[in-house]
Amino acid sequence: MSGPVGGGQVFRYGADGRWLGSWGGPGEGPGEFGRNLGVFPGRADSIYVVDNSRYRVSLLDPDGKFIRSFAIPGQAVAYATLSTGDLLFHFRPSGRADDERSLFYMMDPSGAGLARFGTSTRADVESDQWVVGAHSTGGFWTGSVWRYELYRWQSPDSLVQTVTRRVGWFPPDGRLSPEMYVSDPPPPQLMHIAVDDGGRVWTYSWVPDRNWAPNEARSPTPEWTRANFDTMIEVIDVEAGTVLAAARSDYMLGHACNDNLAYAVVETHAGDTRVVVLEPRLVGGA
Repeated sequence: MSGPVGGGQVFRYGADGRWLGSWGGPGEGPGEFGRNLGVFPGRADSIYVVDNSRYRVSLLDPDGKFIRSFAIPGQAVAYATLSTGDLLFHFRPSGRADDERSLFYMMDPSGAGLARFGTSTRADVESDQWVVGAHSTGGFWTGSVWRYELYRWQSPDSLVQTVTRRVGWFPPDGRLSPEMYVSDPPPPQLMHIAVDDGGRVWTYSWVPDRNWAPNEARSPTPEWTRANFDTMIEVIDVEAGTVLAAARSDYMLGHACNDNLAYAVVETHAGDTRVVVLEPRLVGGA
């Protein structure tokens, strides 16, 4: 993983959480990275490193050796490797030309463009952010950060399913109050879609902390995010239309390598910053 704190390198850990080493280093050359990084897996245990400070994606082999890189048209908010090996991206609209503001870009593993699709319907296009996830049997899922509505696509021109969740903790309007974090709570945000080997859809949504109280909007710190956000996790059987499990975490959870691992950035009593890695599991009768 990389990116929760710092940047410039990719860190590798064993299944037991033991640190095994790092790949790359700060810089602009092949195999070097900026500070704003994301990581997601490719085929055969390869790793894609999204460098949003350089507007490029680098491919590393399982040993961390640089293979190639390609340019991307903006900051990648969401990304996934599909079952075909192709890549799906959603880019932040800011800084992109009007004719390049498609919501989603599909590329082959070398970075060549295959398709651009999706048009923003929000009045403030700069706030229109989405999440993406591969489906285990082909195709992919997308979802707006601001609505609890999931879309399954077989291909860029074939939308095959829409799943809408009506829950009290995620109002459907997606409006952003100018007083959020101050007198109004932060808006709920759909942050992650993943599909497990059984075809079950996992969603992670940031929601206002159960004990949220008015405060001040400022640069996020572990203490500030803990006071403002919880994370709601749901596991959905989309074929049956049922929710198999739901849980609320007191942490603001992020995700590692686009799989089912999650992490929280926390602050110790000594003031140090730490990353806690979690493995959510579906247990019991489900």
